[in-house]
Amino acid sequence: MASPRSRHHHIPPHWRVDRTIPVSLIIAIAFQTGGAVWFASRMDFRVTAVEQTVTQVAPQGERLIRLETQLDAVRNDLKEVKQLLLESQQRKRQAALRD
Repeated sequence: MASPRSRHHHIPPHWRVDRTIPVSLIIAIAFQTGGAVWFASRMDFRVTAVEQTVTQVAPQGERLIRLETQLDAVRNDLKEVKQLLLESQQRKRQAALRD
């Protein structure tokens, strides 16, 4: 009786380790590696640009907050001045009616 190996000896195995590597595979891997390195360097450049932009914009944000606070104070002062003017005008009208 023949062993199972000898009966199926003509069927190639699914996985095979071979010492030959096609040149096209080496070239393809080299291009993919080069592309990955290029992509990573572009990402590094973009991250650096964003970091610089954030560094420049951050102080402007703080200035904007201070300006908004000052603007709110000026608006409140303006309301007070308006109220005082209205009261002054009313007193003048009342005084003119009494005279």
